[in-house]
Amino acid sequence: MVDPVPPPVRRICLTGAESTGKTTMCELLARRHHTAWVHEYGRDHTVGKLRAGTNDHWTTEDFVIIASRQIELENEAAVHAHRYLFCDTDALATQLWHERYQGCMSAEVQAIADAHHYDLYVLCDIDVAFEHDGVRFDPTARPRMHTRFVEELNKRSEPWILVSGTLDERLDRIDVDLDRRFGEGY
Repeated sequence: MVDPVPPPVRRICLTGAESTGKTTMCELLARRHHTAWVHEYGRDHTVGKLRAGTNDHWTTEDFVIIASRQIELENEAAVHAHRYLFCDTDALATQLWHERYQGCMSAEVQAIADAHHYDLYVLCDIDVAFEHDGVRFDPTARPRMHTRFVEELNKRSEPWILVSGTLDERLDRIDVDLDRRFGEGY
């Protein structure tokens, strides 16, 4: 008897403004589904710039590096994932942060974002308290950034959902949607 071919790994991207629970939810979802998750490389890059004293000088190249490395990390993790790979942000988010910091969109980052696709985007609402942690710095930007995420997700062909409420409510909403889209037996 031939072993059945396992189904492809579904990439689920949690995205949204700063301090909306993306990392926490990725970790918990990966644990719930016995699979891998990918941390946000942009945070690592920012911490490196803070340590080097260059956080006040961002270039398009910084954002190209972040977008490219995020996808590399996803591809590495996908090999070890089971059914789902939960991704803490993506190149689209990197593009929106480029716009925020540089004042314009980047064709290079946009090309990276457009070439990479997800089975589902999960947009995390801003209805949770902002947590200052030394890397995040501007809670007043969250409403504007949230609006930009909605605008850009509406332009993409991938499906997306908005999750709001408590952590448990958000996680349950995601699980219900995953089951509806991909089936319990997936």
